[in-house]
Amino acid sequence: MTKAVVYYEQLRDFLENGKDVIFFDNPFIGITITDDNGAMVRVSPGQTRITGMARTLWEGRNVYELVAEGTMINSGTIKVLETGKPGTVRQSLSNGKNFFVQGYPIFDGEGVIRY
Repeated sequence: MTKAVVYYEQLRDFLENGKDVIFFDNPFIGITITDDNGAMVRVSPGQTRITGMARTLWEGRNVYELVAEGTMINSGTIKVLETGKPGTVRQSLSNGKNFFVQGYPIFDGEGVIRY
């Protein structure tokens, strides 16, 4: 099992069952949790360190708005919401940083994307 799959399963348990997620506070992993509309619900400390952008820029914002205003170019979240499948995209930020971002949908019991 790959680390990405393990993280995905732990994250699903965190969101659905309130279980602790050991890796969420890892400074080397950037994690953004969005809801089914693209609103950022939680941003890990690693996300702010890696991107060089404050948590307040991310949390409570919507990825569609961030792309529209040019803060973010190409969004893994948008790809996942549009396809309903895990995916990887090259994402650029307005501060000049570039990343490969992996996105994973988390579904509810009826197969609808929840996060």
